[in-house]
Amino acid sequence: MLIPEPHLPLGWQEPPPLIERVIGEVVAAAARAIVRALMEYQNGGAQPATTRHGGDLIAQLYSLRQSTIGYLDFDATARAHGKRVLRESYADASDAALDELVSWPLTSWPRSSDRSCTEHRAYS
Repeated sequence: MLIPEPHLPLGWQEPPPLIERVIGEVVAAAARAIVRALMEYQNGGAQPATTRHGGDLIAQLYSLRQSTIGYLDFDATARAHGKRVLRESYADASDAALDELVSWPLTSWPRSSDRSCTEHRAYS
């Protein structure tokens, strides 16, 4: 016996595919790490653990970018899904503020695809 599929509400959207969600989570985490480092810097200096964590997240983003070449537009995906993840925590933030936050980690690495992540020393 076949069971009919339930009808979905009109405003329903599918969750993003896994890789896009992962990229968004890492972008959001990196943006938060940068904010934390800036706050620590204003209060006497960023802590080594904070800068290491931020550097690890930037390295993860770079690795994700390299692994998705030819598969998706990484920058557009990172901006859209990073903003979506941040919106979940900061519902009252303006679009401009979220756009600015997601841009920070995305401008923290070399843009040339011929450089490896090991050549880049983010937050060192």
